[in-house]
Amino acid sequence: MSLRWALTSDGLNEKLTELEARDDLVLIRGLAEYGKALPYIGWYWRDVDWDRVPYPLADCGPFVGFIVNDKWGYDPIVPTVRECGTIRTLAENVAMSGAEVDAQRLFDYLQTLRTEASQRSAEKVRAEVDELQREALRGRTLDELLEAMDVG
Repeated sequence: MSLRWALTSDGLNEKLTELEARDDLVLIRGLAEYGKALPYIGWYWRDVDWDRVPYPLADCGPFVGFIVNDKWGYDPIVPTVRECGTIRTLAENVAMSGAEVDAQRLFDYLQTLRTEASQRSAEKVRAEVDELQREALRGRTLDELLEAMDVG
């Protein structure tokens, strides 16, 4: 157990998973429309290995968040060791307090890691996903869509 951190990696994930599942948590600015209390990309909170850096982050367009299982091809944002220390501290604050103000601080800090390149990449991926959805509505199969995109 580290003297620096109050929680183990597993303990931090457990508390964050519980926090995300709470129905009484007011959703934070920037995530409310996605029904999330924590900044993650995907259907649900996935465990982050808090003992290994860099943490898995990406810019999905609307926000920067944790992305343990990147099915969409977003370019990663690679935080420095110092930034990872700040992220871990903020995540522990959220886990220990369960307060919206701490969740907002974590979210706001992750947004400072956005770069112009990550924003452009996220917009490109989102446009491709939107096009796939439009094509699917026109009755084309996934294989046809991937072939049209020249994806093997």
